[in-house]
Amino acid sequence: MTQWTDEQRAIIDEPLLSTVVIAAPGSGKTSVLTERIATVVRRDRIAPNRILAVTFTRQAAEHMRQKLARHDRLTFRATESLRIGTFHSQIFRAMLEVTPNIPVLLNTREQFTMMRDAMCRVVRKTDEITHRAVTERLTEYSRVVGCNVRPSNRESRRVFTAYTKLKQQRNRWDYDDILLAGATAVEKGMDLPFFDRLQYLLVDEFQDTNALQWTLVAAMHDRYRLPIFVVGDDDQCL
Repeated sequence: MTQWTDEQRAIIDEPLLSTVVIAAPGSGKTSVLTERIATVVRRDRIAPNRILAVTFTRQAAEHMRQKLARHDRLTFRATESLRIGTFHSQIFRAMLEVTPNIPVLLNTREQFTMMRDAMCRVVRKTDEITHRAVTERLTEYSRVVGCNVRPSNRESRRVFTAYTKLKQQRNRWDYDDILLAGATAVEKGMDLPFFDRLQYLLVDEFQDTNALQWTLVAAMHDRYRLPIFVVGDDDQCL
């Protein structure tokens, strides 16, 4: 059985209110978050399927689920009912409920090929479009969309416009489009049953959220009146 410090126990046992936990790496933030989930299920009688815990990688989500599966105060059924996953996977599920003809997701290779095609349409000098150049464009594109910033130059802007048009013509999405669609839907007041059913939201490694993810978290708090529990390390904030 985990031995909690007085400070950790106080956080775990807090009333069901919005909470921000800031602590250094290795201080047990994720363990506190998982214990908090067990507490609100048992003490506050919140149904596990009304709790959403988001992480930034599938590995982290699986690790969290495994820790909860071993918890002596949670049944196997309760653990399996919890909504645990990445921002992208959970927002995709929410959008899938209301958008039956949702675009097909590009895999990594397809996204690379499509960005290269967009660059060819703009640059036209295919011998200058190296693997590294395409990778850098994809990285910049993700930052532009996720952080709501302007492209670094006119050429980038034209490439990203061409890339977006290619996706639209082929009815495809990349992972950035998932969050963009989710944020747009919430801000426009679109009916999203996935969020209507939630009663508690928890976010691990909160310092890694980008502008789109922050928009989604803030909107869920404001629109759905969800209490939110986030853990992070401000020294690692990007």
